[in-house]
Amino acid sequence: MSLSVIQTPLFGGVNGGTFFNDLLSGGWPGQLNLNLNHPISQVSVAAGWEIDGIGITYNLANGSQVSFVHGSNPNTAVNLGATEYIQSIIGRAGYQTYYKASLVNQLTFVIVDNSTLAVRTAGPFGNGDESNNGSPFTVSNPIALSGYSTEGVSALGLSGLSFVKSTGGF
Repeated sequence: MSLSVIQTPLFGGVNGGTFFNDLLSGGWPGQLNLNLNHPISQVSVAAGWEIDGIGITYNLANGSQVSFVHGSNPNTAVNLGATEYIQSIIGRAGYQTYYKASLVNQLTFVIVDNSTLAVRTAGPFGNGDESNNGSPFTVSNPIALSGYSTEGVSALGLSGLSFVKSTGGF
């Protein structure tokens, strides 16, 4: 199965973080071979006033899984069933007045079950101070993450996110 993808602009900032692109991980030639029918099985979040970190588990075409954590260690997991996929991510990113930096401030995941067409949401995560800092964004059909993060910190580990997304659907 072939799938056309595009990458979104960066939401949030760089803030001294290191660039990552999960889709290009895994050695030469550096491309995860995702299960395109069910690319993501879990997403996890560390959040307070903003998104401190995000973890993601990908389903690979060979039946195995691979996981990544970007930024602070997540403490809330969202599991996707075998027939579920993330239809969209709704968030808020930009200047956070308390931290005086451009960050990912809030994320909500819209999850669809391909079998029953049931829809559920997970979140919102972040915006703990209810400041509504930053601008809203919506991304449909995400299949992988990219962005800037600082590993091994207890807070403010995630600076910005970009999403690799399917141009079609699942």
